[in-house]
Amino acid sequence: MKWKNSLKLLPQETVFSCTEFDALLDTYLPKLGSQQRTRILEAAAIAFYHQQTDWPVVHTLVCDDAPQFKLLTNDLALCWVHEGRHYKKLNPVVACHQELLDEFLDHFWDYNP
Repeated sequence: MKWKNSLKLLPQETVFSCTEFDALLDTYLPKLGSQQRTRILEAAAIAFYHQQTDWPVVHTLVCDDAPQFKLLTNDLALCWVHEGRHYKKLNPVVACHQELLDEFLDHFWDYNP
């Protein structure tokens, strides 16, 4: 990453307001594109979340498989509703297989934890 050396110049282990952090990025990385700036802000927010002590850090997040949830927690668990999407895509040709799928989906969606 071409910005890596410039990022190392930023003060470490310091809490900044949004305005202060934006000013630091403007000073140390003036030619940073908007997409790269967004990724740096996201990484900084995740790093702060993991090191803060005011709130418990979540270890497992139940969500869909969207990439924005990666790295937030140690573990991701796929939500059962999102898991069901995969079965709805199946299209069996054999009649008995279609019946088995329909029965399975009925049980799947009737699940009550």
